[in-house]
Amino acid sequence: MREYIAGRIPTIKLLNEAWAARQAVERDVMRSGILQQATGAEEARPSAPDLDGLGDEEVDGVYHRILRKKDCDSLAA
Repeated sequence: MREYIAGRIPTIKLLNEAWAARQAVERDVMRSGILQQATGAEEARPSAPDLDGLGDEEVDGVYHRILRKKDCDSLAA
């Protein structure tokens, strides 16, 4: 929760959003664990991009894609 709040004043809305984000992470972890047990196979996790090897525009693009995904995920929850 400290990471999600990131030094901001913890308002009720911010705390609720942090809690919802944490619940979504736990739900995803539980689902992936159940799927792995059901299939008996290891799920291939996408590798993180090598940020040191990317240019400034590419890093900016990765950053904005992550922000859009987080926005979409928070709206879906």
